[in-house]
This record gives sequence, structure tokens and C-alpha cells, in this order.
Amino acid sequence: MKQEWLMTWKDIEVSTPVAPGGCFPDSMSLEMVRTLLWGMLQRNWTYGWQEAEKMLKSEKEDIRGLAALVLGQVNNYPKKSAKLLIKYLTRETNNSVGVEMATSLSRLTGESFNNLMNKYYLRKK
Repeated sequence: MKQEWLMTWKDIEVSTPVAPGGCFPDSMSLEMVRTLLWGMLQRNWTYGWQEAEKMLKSEKEDIRGLAALVLGQVNNYPKKSAKLLIKYLTRETNNSVGVEMATSLSRLTGESFNNLMNKYYLRKK
């Protein structure tokens, strides 16, 4: 499976232009963005984290949710992932994105979803 992943990443890396600032073009599908971000996190953590944080700042809810989903699944550095997700969960205004962030955070920390929602998301409402 790892070989398949690297082949997919290499194909996308070669065929998909990414703006010099690292932002994803609007024309890219969410699946391509997910794959590209996942590849960046696997191959270059510093660059991948910068892209993940840009995605969490996005005005598009689906992009923010996608970044949260990817960060929750890449648990090589769970403390770093959790810190980033907490930072943005406390700012999140969309319920579905808040749920995705809390779900990923729960997966990384082992803390219950309800506790995380109450602690970081619902308390500001």
C-alpha cells in the first residue's frame, strides 16, 4: 500500500501546479487537495504543517474540515497535531467543521469528543 501511495503522490506532484505561495488553486478537487496535503505531511513535515495551517485559515468550510480530517489521520506527531487543531477549534464558527476538528482531536488525544466540544468549541457560544 505504501508503494501505491508514493506513486499516487508522485503523479499528482508532477501533474498538479501549486501556486508559489503554497496555496491550492480553486480549480483543484477536494480529493486532489487531500492527497497533496497528505503527501506533503508524509514527505516534508515543515512544509506540510504550513499548508495544513493555511487550509485551517481558509474561508471555505470544506477545506477547513478536510485539513482537520487529514491532521487527525496523520498521527506521527499527535501533540503537534492536537495543538494546531485546538488553536483552530476555539476559533471555528461552522458546526460541521467544529465536529470534524473535535473528532480528529479525540482520535489524537484519546479524550472524549463531548469533552473536547464543550471545552474548546461550545464554551464560546
